This record gives sequence, C-alpha cells and structure tokens, in this order.
Amino acid sequence: MDTPNPLELSGAISDALNQLYAAGLDKNAPVFYSGHSLGSVMIQDHLANKNVKAAGLILTGGYIQRKYLWPTFNFNIPTLTIGGELDGLSRITRIAEAFYLSNERDSHIDDYPVIVAPGVNHWQFAGEGEIPFLVKERDLQAEST
Repeated sequence: MDTPNPLELSGAISDALNQLYAAGLDKNAPVFYSGHSLGSVMIQDHLANKNVKAAGLILTGGYIQRKYLWPTFNFNIPTLTIGGELDGLSRITRIAEAFYLSNERDSHIDDYPVIVAPGVNHWQFAGEGEIPFLVKERDLQAEST
C-alpha cells in the first residue's frame, strides 16, 4: 500500500549499507540517516532500538517522538528537524513543540536544531509521484518551490 513497513526496515538499511560498502565507502565512514513523515518515526525507533551507530539523523515532515523527549531527554543521536511552515500533516505547532522540548528545555540546541522552511508544505519533502489521499486531504498549499 505504498507505506513504510517496519518489518522490512532493518533489512533494507543493511542492504543499502552493503551496496555503499561494495561501491567503496569506508566501513568507518560516518553514516547519516533520514526519514520523512511516518519514516521519521520508524527510523528513530530503528536507530534507538537496534543501538545503531549513527553520525546524525535528519527528519523532514517529522520530529523526535515525545517518548524520547519526555519526561527526560533520552535520544542520543544528533538530529536536525526540518519542518514546513505550511505542512498540513506535521503541523508547525508540533515543530514548535519539538523546538521547545529538544532545544530550550534540555539545552541541546547544538546537537538537535529545529528549523522551519518558509512556505513549504508536507508533500514538498517527498516531492514526486502521485500524492497520497491523506496528504491531498490535509496538506496546505505551498507558497514556495
């Protein structure tokens, strides 16, 4: 149904890394991970639960889950959160909460920056193909390209 499958994630990541190593990537090279929307939830859980060594994480149209922020900050992977100002699914108010919880409350501003892309909506992070029904129904009209 064109949605991420948590049962396939570990194998897909392992396959991708093996392809990179086969193409010449040094096995000690820093690896950054990224996730968009539901993928941002799944990649966090994968990295936290599998105790994967990651140089960093980039979330687009998503944010660090509350279970890693509350009641104590317990997500140890430096993470850049990029939210769209006009994201109709991962709304700006949730991005503001992510900023407050990961940066202000626990003083992690250097390792957990949160930024807002002006005029950007949810679909612009995914960018191609047919827009899924839920995104068509809830996303806001983008003001920038």
